[in-house]
Amino acid sequence: MSNTKLERIETEIEKTKAKIAEFQSKLRELERRRTEEINLQIVQIVHAESLTPQELSAFLAKRKSVFEYPNSTDNKSNSQKNIESENE
Repeated sequence: MSNTKLERIETEIEKTKAKIAEFQSKLRELERRRTEEINLQIVQIVHAESLTPQELSAFLAKRKSVFEYPNSTDNKSNSQKNIESENE
C-alpha cells in the first residue's frame, strides 16, 4: 500500500520537475524576445533621429552626466534619500 503511494509521489515529483524545466525554458525565450524587441525599438529611434554614431555617443554621455548623483555611495537616488529624511 505505502509503496504504491510512494511511487505516485515520485511520479508527481518527476512531472513537476518536467513542468518547471518547460516553464524555465519558456521564460528564457520570452526574456530573449523582450530584449530583442527593446533593442529593435532603440535602433528605430536612433534611425528616426538620423544621429551619427558620434552624435549618439555625445547624447548618451550628456544624458548620463545629468542622471548621475554626486557623492552617492549606494543605490538610492537623492530623491529617495530626501523622502526618507523628511519622514524621520
